[in-house]
Amino acid sequence: MHAPRASHLTAAHRVLRYLKGTSGHGIFFAASSGLQLTAYIDSDWASCPTTRRSTTGYFIQLGTNPISWRTKKQTIVAHSSAKAEYRAIAVTTCELIWLKTLLADLCISHSLAINLFCNNQSALRIAWNTIADIFTKALGHDLFHRFYRKLGITDLHAPT
Repeated sequence: MHAPRASHLTAAHRVLRYLKGTSGHGIFFAASSGLQLTAYIDSDWASCPTTRRSTTGYFIQLGTNPISWRTKKQTIVAHSSAKAEYRAIAVTTCELIWLKTLLADLCISHSLAINLFCNNQSALRIAWNTIADIFTKALGHDLFHRFYRKLGITDLHAPT
């Protein structure tokens, strides 16, 4: 705004041409689509050649109606594609929680499970890894000892 150049004007004209050419496009919302929240997530690991930051993208539907979508660079550099995808899952989960709260504020009860689709098996395994529960949650005796053994901890004083 303070130092406009010809490249800025060219970009503005491009946006205006796009808007003029797509003025008839819109999103159709079906009245009888249901209340199932579904999210599709993807991440492009280290896609920015300058910063090496990954890009997160998600698309959320309520029934068959699209209600939220986003593409944005992640705030920090991920060391693997699994971590980039896991961060994408976390960002999308925050959006889904907000949408569920919004539905409740609009007096629309939503008791259905939310479907979340991600194409990275490593990120899904990280998300389903319950071993971290031993560090952050109060667990029952059996579950605590199961995780305890998975960590390789043994009681040296226990009878063998």
